[in-house]
Amino acid sequence: MKQKKIWVIPIRGVVLIVVFLLAGLLVLFQFRAAITLDRPTAVSAGVFFVLNSSWYLLLFLIIGAGLASIGHFITKRIGLHQGSRLFDIAVGCAMGIILSTFLGLFGVLYGAVLGVVMLIFAFFERQYLLTASQEWLLKKQQWRITKWWELSIALVGMLLLGIYWIGGIKAFATGFDGSALYANLAQLIPQYHGLPGAYQAFGWSVVMSWGELLFGSTTFSLLLSQAVYFPALVLAYQLVRKWLKEPYALLLIVLVLSLPMVNFQAMVDEKVDFGLLFISLAILYQLFHWPVPTQKYTLAYCLLLGGLMGVGFSIKYTAIFLFVAVAGILCFRAGRALLLWSSIMILLGIFFLAGFYEWGNLPLSLVEARILGAATTGAGLLIAVISIRRTQMEFIPFLRSLTVIGCAFFLAFLPWGIKHLGEHQYQLSLNNFLQGKPDRIEISVPPELLSNHFNRSPLETGTLRNLVLLTSDQNTPVQHEQIDITDKEEKALEGNARREELQRYLGYEEGIWRYLSIPFDLTLNLNVSGLRHQEIGFIFLALFPLLLLFFGTGSWWKNSLLVVMMGFWIGSCFWSLAEGSTAIAQQEGMAAYQSGFWKVYPENIDGTFYQVWINIQSPFVGISALFSTVYDAVSTLPATIYLPLLLIVIFLLSYLLKETKKSWPQSLKELLAGLLAFSIVWIILGNGITWYAMLLWVLFPVLLFYEMQSTARERKEKVTLSSSPAQQWIASLIGIAAVVQIVINLGIVLSSSQPAQPAAYIYNWPMVAYLSDGSLTREKTYRLFDNISQDICNVINGDKNSKVYRVNTYLNYHIDRNDQRVYEDNQLQYFAELSHITNSETAFLDILKTNGINYLLYDINTPSLDQTPEQSLRKKCSNLLRLLLQSGRAEIVMTDNYVAAPDADFIQLPNGQRAQARQGLMGQTVYQGRIVLFKIN
Repeated sequence: MKQKKIWVIPIRGVVLIVVFLLAGLLVLFQFRAAITLDRPTAVSAGVFFVLNSSWYLLLFLIIGAGLASIGHFITKRIGLHQGSRLFDIAVGCAMGIILSTFLGLFGVLYGAVLGVVMLIFAFFERQYLLTASQEWLLKKQQWRITKWWELSIALVGMLLLGIYWIGGIKAFATGFDGSALYANLAQLIPQYHGLPGAYQAFGWSVVMSWGELLFGSTTFSLLLSQAVYFPALVLAYQLVRKWLKEPYALLLIVLVLSLPMVNFQAMVDEKVDFGLLFISLAILYQLFHWPVPTQKYTLAYCLLLGGLMGVGFSIKYTAIFLFVAVAGILCFRAGRALLLWSSIMILLGIFFLAGFYEWGNLPLSLVEARILGAATTGAGLLIAVISIRRTQMEFIPFLRSLTVIGCAFFLAFLPWGIKHLGEHQYQLSLNNFLQGKPDRIEISVPPELLSNHFNRSPLETGTLRNLVLLTSDQNTPVQHEQIDITDKEEKALEGNARREELQRYLGYEEGIWRYLSIPFDLTLNLNVSGLRHQEIGFIFLALFPLLLLFFGTGSWWKNSLLVVMMGFWIGSCFWSLAEGSTAIAQQEGMAAYQSGFWKVYPENIDGTFYQVWINIQSPFVGISALFSTVYDAVSTLPATIYLPLLLIVIFLLSYLLKETKKSWPQSLKELLAGLLAFSIVWIILGNGITWYAMLLWVLFPVLLFYEMQSTARERKEKVTLSSSPAQQWIASLIGIAAVVQIVINLGIVLSSSQPAQPAAYIYNWPMVAYLSDGSLTREKTYRLFDNISQDICNVINGDKNSKVYRVNTYLNYHIDRNDQRVYEDNQLQYFAELSHITNSETAFLDILKTNGINYLLYDINTPSLDQTPEQSLRKKCSNLLRLLLQSGRAEIVMTDNYVAAPDADFIQLPNGQRAQARQGLMGQTVYQGRIVLFKIN
């Protein structure tokens, strides 16, 4: 056989850094030229960018060396040191989080203490660090290129790294969740040298605070959020190399790197999900790189595994999905499929019994949740007994290992539990152990303001009850509108905040279809269309049916049943778009939906492309109409029935596909078991939010690319192991689709605007000016965005004794002592409750004044968040604005919204145009603003 030509390229780490900086320079110059940013000069901007970037890269090297020394000090003592350097860094990072949390509990979290600890470990591990540095930077590595497309994919990846790097260097936080929560906590920690109050643990905000504590750099603090995708994806590459060859592993990583949801967190919002992904991948790396620890180190192995999981949970509570995945892998490894399913059911049952079901916004009462939890746990235990007896596994050692892992998990999270219990005066309960109490202000309701229907406030001891929301975002501005609300509707507005905020990602379908349509909704990004952070692309889910159907089961009746199930499921997804109760109602509803989908392109309606689009959907629309009565009847099933039914459907699907994975290596089967467990819990509790399942999007393509790799190997060796011609065609289609997806994703990255920036501005241009101009400070950069935000913050910060009632906005990060002065009500939940229990329309303003709240900061875009069918958030916004504008008890201090004023002089609007206008909300809007500051009289 003729030997295939292999191209070998020698590379060094320093050369890759130079190429990376050149890619960044190329993007920088192109962006500056596109927006005619001519100050400073291109040469000066380029030089400062290189120096600035080199400085932050040096800081990453320093902190990476410190964490690697801590991690290696631990791993070499438990026999896990012959692995990835990044695994050592992840272990060191976890230990750093635990140490910092303990120091923060006692108010002694100082950068000097952390620096000394790192220096001590670096001294003991100096030979290891020297060797690692040489390997990372100087040692020549041989890159063997075996695929014609490999080099181009690598260059796209390098371009993306340059694009993301420029977007990640910031003077201050600009994302909504970052400025309101994660980066805000990171900037509060150095101020207190302790842990500020918050609803949940915030382990990665502690990591972000190291930028300020160790180096006095806000920018580096933000990079510790937004640039962590790089070590996470490099570790992912090292993990997936267990199953994929270099070209396919590279293709997978660049595909994930290009995802819009990844570039959103790398460039826009300062979240903590990359940190959780990094720790999660380290956990899986430990499980698969050292699947069976030696007897000598079994205890230490389990302690480290549980400790990493506890740290992951302290970063974000969505790590419970990872917890279920790890349990699934261990159980499948010990007792195969039955024990896997028993672990899933037992843990789901525990989550229902412990109250975690509330995270999923499930329509369950407390009694129903406990009954469902007990039944699921009982069924899981029964299956576990059957599995143990059938496989004759050594149950006691397995149970002992799980106990050690659980204890280590508990100990790693214990510092946060102590903090939370202290904030609740050590009233012992699971909720108080997990949920903290923010330092923010409390609002008490004077008894004389209560309605006659209430002799005391139904809220907790006269204080508004806490509502935990896990995510926020903003859409485009909308025009303010007045909506009339009846008394009955006003009462219905209470309790809708979770539905308004979280369920918009999941969708508002009825019953089980809300969950079964998740793959369809995410593939087409239907529920919150246009939001990059929810966009995962088509390859993950659109190609999954192909994997099911063509990498077949070998049984004609199973394949036939799969085809029927797939057709029925796709029909249900189309039915969920209109939810017609009859065939005629469904067809009419779909016609209205399809025309409404294209309403932004009226010239294309009845065009050729539109008709092709309609014709492609016609068979599925027909199925949805044919079975509309069935779909409608199933949608009325209560959660106590449809949740077990959902588990049965997934179990049946996995059974039908059991033959598919017979030829897979055992470790890949274990990965599939973990992903299955992760997916089930995420579908039920994750509200369809993509970044809660980031680990899934990184590792799911392994299954696709492994099949593509296998069929390619068979063609190369001219043997037929298991692939049919159809399978080989589908394998090729997967590869083509991956490349097309990367190209589409790159187009999205290069054409998507930053918030509040002109169309197709991929960056906030003031931040580009900041990273290339040494004269710009944080304050000067903020002024470049707009004057009004800085002026509003100056007014609030100048009145240091006044408190603020905040409805959304990105300004929280810039308000002094915001944890003690700002009351947050993003979904106007508290406003609705207070309005209901008080005796007059203006009583809400009286309550604010009584509690020392003199300002109300309102985001004019708030109504645009509302995706609910009943438009409850819009109605609350209308109520609030009507009260503020018509009661005479509030005045507009400042806003960037301008209305027509025929008697006024001409002024220059923020967009550069001139008009007879004034700041305000009442009247004809001539310039749509974003924020308004009211003063309560």
